[in-house]
Amino acid sequence: MLTITSEGRLQQWQILTDSSPSFFAPHGPSTDPASVTTPSPSDPPTLWQRLLTLLGYPAIRPVLAETPPSSIPSNWLSEPSSALLPVQLPYSSTRHTVDSTGRTHLSSVTLSNDGRLIAVANSAGWVEIYQLQVDRSLQLVNQIRNGGTTTQISGDSAIVQQLAFSPDGRQVLAIVDDMTVRLWDVSSGQLIQVLRGHQANIQHAHFSPDGKWIVSASLDRTARIWDATSGQLIKTFFQSDSLSSANFSPDSQQIVTTSWDGMTRIFEISTGKQQRLLGRHHKAVLDAQFSPNGQFLVTASADGTARLWDVQTGTEQAELRPDRLATHPQPILHAFFSPDGQYIATLTEDGRVYLWAATWETLTKLAHDRSLRQLTPTECSQYLNLAAKECPVLRE
Repeated sequence: MLTITSEGRLQQWQILTDSSPSFFAPHGPSTDPASVTTPSPSDPPTLWQRLLTLLGYPAIRPVLAETPPSSIPSNWLSEPSSALLPVQLPYSSTRHTVDSTGRTHLSSVTLSNDGRLIAVANSAGWVEIYQLQVDRSLQLVNQIRNGGTTTQISGDSAIVQQLAFSPDGRQVLAIVDDMTVRLWDVSSGQLIQVLRGHQANIQHAHFSPDGKWIVSASLDRTARIWDATSGQLIKTFFQSDSLSSANFSPDSQQIVTTSWDGMTRIFEISTGKQQRLLGRHHKAVLDAQFSPNGQFLVTASADGTARLWDVQTGTEQAELRPDRLATHPQPILHAFFSPDGQYIATLTEDGRVYLWAATWETLTKLAHDRSLRQLTPTECSQYLNLAAKECPVLRE
């Protein structure tokens, strides 16, 4: 897993399933592991919550520089002698200051699918794209900035709020605070398209997995599908409240939208029909992501919970609540699946990332690795709501 702060501190983390439960934060590993508490009788826990109560969730530690995954450029990690320290991204636009501290902060960072390109945008209005070289150095591919000698974004106050690469890494899109989405060619830096039509700030934009479409979500209460080649508006989805995000399903046939009215909606793109309405959150839903196989959906909300859903039936599978005892829980800003679909990561407003088991198989593996004994039939019934013959085998 990769984390990045607004100052450009980048760090990679390794999941350790045989360690004590903990959360982690971008500034470094936590010294106070988060505990998973037993739910109160007035708030009945789900089967998954009961297992999490018994087992906790995987600890996470920084990965040493000599063992990075192939998909993450190894020179973005610290050297072995300082492997626990975050790394500062080498973006040249830090020389342009915008606040009283003399520092420029990142407004967005994104990686290409193959991990070879990184695009960064900062609060001064710059976008810079880097490519990892054979010698492990980072080469500046293009620089897109506001009011400089290179490509101009838009008026004097234009700020890039979000970046995203196309699936093939040849294009990068940016949400700009003038209510447009802009597409650039990565190799040439040429502006390809400007997507116009939203009547309020755009909150989210992303390419479809097949690269054919772009979805955008706006405070104007619409989600829009655009042709990524022509820039033509294909379809508009009108909703009852402002939208916070929109994402494609893995097969590019559906979109999921999240809204300030606490609802999550799944639409079929070809017909425009709403297929599912998910409404268990008590405050605004801020993010939703499909699992890699498209069977599940995770939602993140300002109510301090993330929820796991079955896409086919629309039923809630689990509630993930980092701090069950908090009177005012931290809003969960984002939630997403690991590439293998085995874990869910949630990001809270205070900058903490929590990791959760996303499948029954992962949960039982954690239980098998950590338990000292087999659960009794009574425990299986009380905590897991399972008959004795259905109880998972934790010890041979």
